Amino acid sequence: MRGPEPLWITIRAYHVWKNPDMHTVASLSGLHLRVVFDDNLPIEVPRPVIIKWVAEAAPNNEHLHTVLYLQPRQDYIRDSYLRWARGQIAECEKHDHQLADDSFCPERLLGVQGTELRLVAREEAFTAAQIPKYAALSYCWGSTDDDARAQITLTQGSLAQHQLGIRFKRLPLSVQDAVAMSRALSLRYLWVDALCISQDDPADWDRQCVDMHKIYGNAFVTLCAASSQSCRQGFLQPKPEHRILMPYRSSFAPFSGQYCLRLRGVEADIDYASVVTSLGIAFVARDTRHEDFKTDSRWARRGWVFKERASSLRSIVFGKQNLHFVCSKTTKTMNASYSTYEAEIWQRDDAVFSLYRPRGGHTQSEVLDSWLELIQAYSKILPESFTDRSDFLPAISGLAGLYHRYLKASKGVVDAFLDPEKDYIAGYWRQDISRSILWHLVTNPTATPTLPNYISSLHYQSHELHLPSWSQISRGYTHSILNNKQCGIYPQNPLNSNNNNNNFKPEMEILNTHNTTPLGEKNPFGAIRPNPHLHIRTKVLDDDDDVKSDLLLSRCQLALVGQYSSIDPLGLVLYPVLPPSPPKTSGGGSPQHQHFYRVGLFAGPGPGDDMSRLYTEQPPVSALFDFLAEERVIFLY
Repeated sequence: MRGPEPLWITIRAYHVWKNPDMHTVASLSGLHLRVVFDDNLPIEVPRPVIIKWVAEAAPNNEHLHTVLYLQPRQDYIRDSYLRWARGQIAECEKHDHQLADDSFCPERLLGVQGTELRLVAREEAFTAAQIPKYAALSYCWGSTDDDARAQITLTQGSLAQHQLGIRFKRLPLSVQDAVAMSRALSLRYLWVDALCISQDDPADWDRQCVDMHKIYGNAFVTLCAASSQSCRQGFLQPKPEHRILMPYRSSFAPFSGQYCLRLRGVEADIDYASVVTSLGIAFVARDTRHEDFKTDSRWARRGWVFKERASSLRSIVFGKQNLHFVCSKTTKTMNASYSTYEAEIWQRDDAVFSLYRPRGGHTQSEVLDSWLELIQAYSKILPESFTDRSDFLPAISGLAGLYHRYLKASKGVVDAFLDPEKDYIAGYWRQDISRSILWHLVTNPTATPTLPNYISSLHYQSHELHLPSWSQISRGYTHSILNNKQCGIYPQNPLNSNNNNNNFKPEMEILNTHNTTPLGEKNPFGAIRPNPHLHIRTKVLDDDDDVKSDLLLSRCQLALVGQYSSIDPLGLVLYPVLPPSPPKTSGGGSPQHQHFYRVGLFAGPGPGDDMSRLYTEQPPVSALFDFLAEERVIFLY
């Protein structure tokens, strides 16, 4: 039941700035607003609630800062913020973190020491004895022509000039702030993609794209401009959303202007989410400063940022309201409190996803589980996060290269994972693909599309995004049902037990792959052709009339992928489609009945689908596969 409409309340507060005894201006540190709720509210709330506002200098009104004894405007490069950031870095250095490659240095770095900036070649910055300490910038370029014009870039023609020097004022504000922060942290070098990758040299881009996980994984710290919408916006000054500009006019001195009341937080022991839900009101109810870079942040939604933040050894995140620190061991926010539950959720959140970096003795199963966890987190990145919609696979190509090395070094592996062109299939590993494609969407049933619209979206995914229907990449919130690392976290998992890999027996044979070989010679894990698909042999439960009346609707069929514990079949729900260009077939049958999109998953006693319910209630599928399914060769797009 929807609550009442939001109630707007106007509050007038007067502050006497003149001190009657001293005949001087008195300071204002802030405003505490005491709110008492009506006794007739349908839920129990504490009384009172204290909303705290801090008075500080407003933008372009710095002259009032000293006159009114206000707090200076928030600036992340101020001493208090720097001390906190340095303290977090010092604590993080005690962790047992591992560099992505302890012999790697980026091809180019921006030297930031002194007054002059210049591009420095690897040979100048790197010695065999020590990798140089450098910061890496993660930011948004922007999407407008003005953003493009503001960005100073490296080209083949400007390389020599940039090596001589780059004027600080020519840099866009985001890069200026990164230079300032690097200097404040006493770092000699900064890596910025626009200046360290030649923007008109495809070979240079391909080469460094493969090494991107090393660039961020070897950086001493990654500076994340989460509050900036483009390179033209700086990130060292917070951009709080809940801020009130207050007018000031002196009655005894010739000056006027504005100061700012900034929301600091709300004090009360209450679950404010339940207040909002039950009353249907918009209420700023709790300290959200630890979330400010995850909500309404263009940076957090940018496709390439996933790889940057996942690869980073440690990151300082500059949010709209506060400063954050993230590494694989801990996540912290300056001056923000957490409940135990919030801390656990925060640590598992995909916004602070960190790579699993195995050390000696890791097993193949551990690495494959970690890769599935990475793909599940990456699935939330949507097509609008990329300028080029087919960049989904190139954006994680460096991570795939890293995991390829981990897999080759896995305990007990002899000849597997040696050829990336054969072993890496559209974001998954051939040796684990049967288990990998067993996932389902976690969606709101009321928001699911109709079958024709869903098929249309899969067609777009295959043709434009170059992603197969059986890939969870770009699909939103997904859940891999056979990932050992997730058992116990998702109680709805029908196979919620340990050692799922050992209990799963694949029943699907890959005969061939099509359009899955990377296009670029320099990047064996990069872009692939449109319409990637598998040529497989498996048992298929056809749309026979006797079966259809009990089990299947809308021409769907079931394809067996494997058996769990030798009892429960696991597989895909398929929908027949016409191939883009019908290939020659063998063994009879028309092409349209041998080519399919994946539209759902069945696990255990019956199917669950990606779209809501395409199916009626049914008897156990195992019996149907035993008696009615036939072995077929099909193409799975």
